[in-house]
Amino acid sequence: MKRPWFISVVLILLISGCDNGMVTPTRIVTTIPPTNTATPTTFIMSTTFMGGFETAVYQLENTVNNWHDSQPGASYPLLVDRLTRVTSPVRTGNYSLKATVKPGDNYGSSGERAEVFGMYGSSGTEIFENEASGTQFYAISVYLPLDFVAPSEWGIFQQLHGSDVYQAPPPFAIGVTNDYYVQMYSGDLDALSDPKKSHTVRYPLGALQRGKWVDFVWKIKFTKTYTGTVDVWQRVEGEIIFTKVLSVANIPTLQFKSSVSEGAVLDAYWKTGYYTSVENFTRVIYVDCNTRGDNFNDVVAVAFPTSSETPTAATAFASTPTSTVAPNLIAPAVLSAGTYDDNNLGFAYSGSWLTYSAVGPYNNTLHYAQSIGDTASFSFRGTSFKIFYTEANDRGKIEVWVDDSLVTTINANTRSVAWQHKYISPSFPAGIHTVLLRHAGPTGAYIDLDAVTILP
Repeated sequence: MKRPWFISVVLILLISGCDNGMVTPTRIVTTIPPTNTATPTTFIMSTTFMGGFETAVYQLENTVNNWHDSQPGASYPLLVDRLTRVTSPVRTGNYSLKATVKPGDNYGSSGERAEVFGMYGSSGTEIFENEASGTQFYAISVYLPLDFVAPSEWGIFQQLHGSDVYQAPPPFAIGVTNDYYVQMYSGDLDALSDPKKSHTVRYPLGALQRGKWVDFVWKIKFTKTYTGTVDVWQRVEGEIIFTKVLSVANIPTLQFKSSVSEGAVLDAYWKTGYYTSVENFTRVIYVDCNTRGDNFNDVVAVAFPTSSETPTAATAFASTPTSTVAPNLIAPAVLSAGTYDDNNLGFAYSGSWLTYSAVGPYNNTLHYAQSIGDTASFSFRGTSFKIFYTEANDRGKIEVWVDDSLVTTINANTRSVAWQHKYISPSFPAGIHTVLLRHAGPTGAYIDLDAVTILP
């Protein structure tokens, strides 16, 4: 595969600026670290690519589930040390990719790079993104050495490279400077001055983590119109739960030029490694677990095949070894001080929950469940919380877990109905805590979640 390699100097201007992104929720820390010894799993059918560098950095021939080429490549034999497979640090399997960028590694572009490109999937053909891609999920794990020095302007560890015809920055890139970030450069490239036609924005994802693997999963709904979405989840080595750190809707996620091919979207392709602004020092990062598929759970299972991804009841809730409850892999944003109704996106429901709307509950709505083991969970920043729930003669018991410890069991069964009854938690050290409410029986009884108040 031969491609011309040029990117307009506008890349530096756009990627280094426009930092009007979203506030990053704080991550939820647990105590079970990801392991580095797992063998890659058999492919789940919904995954279309896994490039974990187990067989090679890239493969020019017989490329299946691997990258096809690199830059620098065969034309730069003295630079073979820029892209190497290493056995430490490794996120999963036996190898990861070490990407080294040194001063002068620009190869005619506006930055310096060491990247592989050409994502060849399980079918043995290259994966291009266009309007037919629909909605896709991706995963990658990134490791920054303890001595990592952030680039002064921009640094990308995975990018969706637009058609070379456009001579433009990527429509989607995820990278690292003084923080992790997503940079988008999408829509009509002939109308950069019109925000109704183009989307050039940088979204921060959170502070750097040196000396630890950081897992990212992102979801893109591909479209040239303002109907696209981008969601990003993140977790740091030592965590189980992915926290959503970005959610953007009603944006274009592909790029085109109204003056080229009658405005049709030309194919975009993926690259990974490290591509940074021009610096005067050597930079090294490690990447692993590149995966693509059509749903979150399968992409996570294939990218990170370790026991810590799906904890058993014993590891999650040591006091109730008979429980079959396990925490969700996707966690909502952390709640701050205030009152939140049951339909707030800060709550995660697991099981057969239903909604109720009538006069009585807070804001006239609540969530209720009837199956033992059904759970509702949320995370908050503060010292305590109040739970609004209903007491009635058809209600059962609610276990209240905080940071994986059983705090109390609420008995909501009473002779008469009492809307918006409150449980007030004990005080906890100031900081971030995770709360899980679990249906504890008896069989046939209901529990509900009406609202929650977080106290600072």
